[in-house]
Amino acid sequence: MSLEPMALDALHRKRNAKWSTFAPDVLGMGIAEMDYHLAPPIRARLASLLADERTGYPMRGPVGLMADVSDSFTRRMARVFGWRADPAGNVLCVDLLQAISACLAAFSDPGDGVLIQTPCYPAFLIALDQGRRVLHDVPLLDTPTGFRADPDPGASLARRGLSPRILLLCQPHNPTGRVFSRDELAPYIRLAEARDMVIVSDEIHADLVFAPARHQPLAQMFPEAAERIVTLYSATKSFNTPGLRCGMMHFGAPALLERFRARVPESLLGLPSTGAMEATLAAWEECDDWLAALMQQLDTQRHRLTDTLRAADLRMRCHLPESTYFLWLDAREAGLPGGPARFLLERAKLGVNDGAAFGPGWDGFVRFNFATTPALFDDLCARVTRALTESS
Repeated sequence: MSLEPMALDALHRKRNAKWSTFAPDVLGMGIAEMDYHLAPPIRARLASLLADERTGYPMRGPVGLMADVSDSFTRRMARVFGWRADPAGNVLCVDLLQAISACLAAFSDPGDGVLIQTPCYPAFLIALDQGRRVLHDVPLLDTPTGFRADPDPGASLARRGLSPRILLLCQPHNPTGRVFSRDELAPYIRLAEARDMVIVSDEIHADLVFAPARHQPLAQMFPEAAERIVTLYSATKSFNTPGLRCGMMHFGAPALLERFRARVPESLLGLPSTGAMEATLAAWEECDDWLAALMQQLDTQRHRLTDTLRAADLRMRCHLPESTYFLWLDAREAGLPGGPARFLLERAKLGVNDGAAFGPGWDGFVRFNFATTPALFDDLCARVTRALTESS
């Protein structure tokens, strides 16, 4: 199954956030969407849905689309990752940010702290702010070989007198693209066990991992801690359906799910649309070949973008991402006027994400989304090179 790039005029006609936020002459290379046509099985499912006018209420209970998505999730975890997830722990939700907010409400109270490795997906910080929870950040360590998890998060918290109630992980990690090893995550799991913290593991990028790295669900990696782990997963990032909102929460033990349900009514999780569930089923069951073609394209572009940025300015620092379609660039030493995000917008007409939004202390970094078409990727590299060359 081939990967079909979209033309620039077609991207602008989509009227999505990625291609409508900036002026028409700006390449939107920040927001987490991809610039490819949907996989044919997803398009076929959605076309069939409309042809049959299946726009009514989906069935709840042990039969129907909701049950189909739950069963598909369980099968996919076993087939792709070797994880035997108990289907009794599956809870369907509309959106993973909604799931995170629901977990904050279920397992903590306003004013409580949440342990997060920074830099982090900005929506995590928005969820904390809106839920009146407090960030207890443990920054990743930037080493010559890549970002690494702080090996002693407990000491970092103790120095500041912090006692978080929840550990919120992003694995694989957005924005650095790290796939953390068991040894790296073990101190965080032990800390959560010692302090009786619930662990929320956002694994939305699990399918976007480059060999030889390999994703392993956190509850599979640490079965001894599974009873306190909520795993979050969705097809939306890997199969480019973010506007068709459908996600899965998996609770590692019945008691954990009971605690959740005691504080979060089922109605607050909403119900994914029929189209969202059909797209999810098609993605998980019929699109592995499309995903393989995508990963081949992204693999080529992650290497080229890393090389381009390093060659354009030796003061730029970036590590080859092990996962996701993001590259996290350290431009603090480049001295770009107005900061790197503003510089790239004004001088290169590139819309990237400002590192300041990813947590305290990450000013001077930017996040690139390199999941774009070959033609636009060539343009991206040319614009970066030209802007940095002219400014030096």
